[in-house]
Amino acid sequence: MDQKTIRRITIVLGILSLAIFLPFLTNLGDMSFFIFGFGVLCLLVLIALVILSRRRGKRIPTELRLTASPSVITADGKSRSTLTVELLNAEGNPTSSTKDINVSLETTLGKVSNSIIIRKADASGKVMIISSEEAGIATITASSNGLKGTSTEVTLLKKEIEEKKEERVEKSKVEIKVQRYCMHCGAQMLPEAIFCSMCGKQPPSGLNVKVCKNCGEVIPEISRFCSNCGAFQPE
Repeated sequence: MDQKTIRRITIVLGILSLAIFLPFLTNLGDMSFFIFGFGVLCLLVLIALVILSRRRGKRIPTELRLTASPSVITADGKSRSTLTVELLNAEGNPTSSTKDINVSLETTLGKVSNSIIIRKADASGKVMIISSEEAGIATITASSNGLKGTSTEVTLLKKEIEEKKEERVEKSKVEIKVQRYCMHCGAQMLPEAIFCSMCGKQPPSGLNVKVCKNCGEVIPEISRFCSNCGAFQPE
């Protein structure tokens, strides 16, 4: 039984129950026990149908939800993003359908299948979007008969932009890792520097060594500061 049929039966039983009980309540007619029992039965059936209708309403899809992962891809004509189309009920929760549902898809950039079929008893379906060589924001829309449509966005970045970003990140990592400190004054030195730019002294070499109490680095015994972490070395 579909939702419309349940509603029609509910209205008919409601009118029938009212027609049976109204004379009894107003003492306008002679009501037998059989008629009264039949009215009670109609009322119980009416209540059951109302409950059934509400439960079915929670399972009936009313709208679509569309998501993309990842939401940022390279505009190289071959990168892909996975689109997930979900069925939602009136409360906004995922739900399955009692029949196959055809969902139409459109995009402003890149390539995507014209449609996807969400099979009976499934709550979602997946499809791929392939990037174009043109950078920009691809707006993908999903629609289906009888359901509220939706859309999502995928950002397409040029390869050069992504490479520069990765280069800056790697460079910053190297700059953070490569650190050197003067053993005389504790000032930071360039990795290739021979003399300290602050005190002008040259780090000693070929001397007895000790272990930095702060980081465990092996440093010359006469060092006042650790060349690895810059910590002061007590005598």
